[in-house]
Amino acid sequence: MNQNRRTSRPPSGHSLGLYTYEVLGVLCCDVLRVRLNIHTNLGRVPILRERSSILRRVPCETLNTAQARLDPFPGETKFRGTKIQTTHRAHKNQNTKQRNTITITNTITNSTMTQYPIEGDESIMSEKKHGTSETPVQKDLRWGCDFDTADRICNYNRHYAEHSGYFVVKTSFVKYAQNEEGEITFYDSNTGKELFNAPRGRSMDDFLKESRAHGWPSFRDQEVNWDYMRCLPGGEAVSVDGTHLGHNLPDRKGNRYCINLVSVAGKPV
Repeated sequence: MNQNRRTSRPPSGHSLGLYTYEVLGVLCCDVLRVRLNIHTNLGRVPILRERSSILRRVPCETLNTAQARLDPFPGETKFRGTKIQTTHRAHKNQNTKQRNTITITNTITNSTMTQYPIEGDESIMSEKKHGTSETPVQKDLRWGCDFDTADRICNYNRHYAEHSGYFVVKTSFVKYAQNEEGEITFYDSNTGKELFNAPRGRSMDDFLKESRAHGWPSFRDQEVNWDYMRCLPGGEAVSVDGTHLGHNLPDRKGNRYCINLVSVAGKPV
């Protein structure tokens, strides 16, 4: 054994307990390299022990602080025979409170959130004075929509629609929409009640692009005025006054209300 090996003492004013000593020794003139890996949630931190008579001193206070930041779990962590106490009760309690708050908030939000579409009863489309409605459609519909087509689809129909692309080819709606800077309000062709406001949450180009792709004006949940619009169990979209509007045809983005333009070309009353 090397009798000349030096030992190191902690600096004056410090006790031995404040330091963890990594002994970098010499054994029989051979180079001993030991890689000590500290497993943390940030990865593996290698520390080399090389041939040297120098003692590296790492303050325990610093080590404890670093360990407390890296170790996500409360309790004890063993470090090469040195037990390091890492207490995270305060952090654990704080995290628990945050999780509980999030859970409570989500519960309240989910319980008060309206599920769309809002369903209506089949009685909405019962026989009335004028088909399923009390009155025929308005005489002077917007965008040049045809009266006879509108009255037939709105009041004497449950399954059929204006032909695909009608709103593009037969009306002035697209040109009108392209010149609008904000939302367009769509009114029931029978009663004049507000049914849709679009585009909302998207651009006019996006609204027209989607509508062209499907052949009919296509609305999303946020664009519906649910005070006056309902969906029946079979997917039929109707006004609360019995006007046939179209159908809900969901896609990967969610509910999509495929609506006849002749059904929502009314003027506000």
